[in-house]
Amino acid sequence: PWVVRGLGLLRLFKRNQGANKPNSNRAAGPMTSAQAREILGVEPGATRQEIIEAHRRLIQKVHPDRGGNDWLASQLNAAKELLLQQIKD
Repeated sequence: PWVVRGLGLLRLFKRNQGANKPNSNRAAGPMTSAQAREILGVEPGATRQEIIEAHRRLIQKVHPDRGGNDWLASQLNAAKELLLQQIKD
């Protein structure tokens, strides 16, 4: 399962590598629920606990204090916040 979650992050990272290039196909706008689930590697209808556990596992791998990437860490945090807000509603 952790490989699948890592692939979601890898796809997101590769998709945004060309963000500074002109005519990039990168989608603009806020993160969608589907993108957030893909980043964290959780299924639709995931519980609060599943979202938190997925975030915790992934953030340990990409945290800037451990030599990771600031952008990836911020994407993980944004995905977690978005999905947890939707659970509250």
